[in-house]
Amino acid sequence: MICSSPTYAPSLFAIEGDSIGHAVFGLSLITQPVLLVVEDTTTSAVAATAALASTRDPA
Repeated sequence: MICSSPTYAPSLFAIEGDSIGHAVFGLSLITQPVLLVVEDTTTSAVAATAALASTRDPA
């Protein structure tokens, strides 16, 4: 990514052209583990519910 014009960051959270690649990389490093934990938690909950349902006596 090449920034060919001068930029101005009016606030603390604005990302300038020189650091946009770093920002995207950092955001992906944060997002991926969060998504993996959520998926693992959801999968474990579904498996536990299915195991509980299969052990119940259908009386």
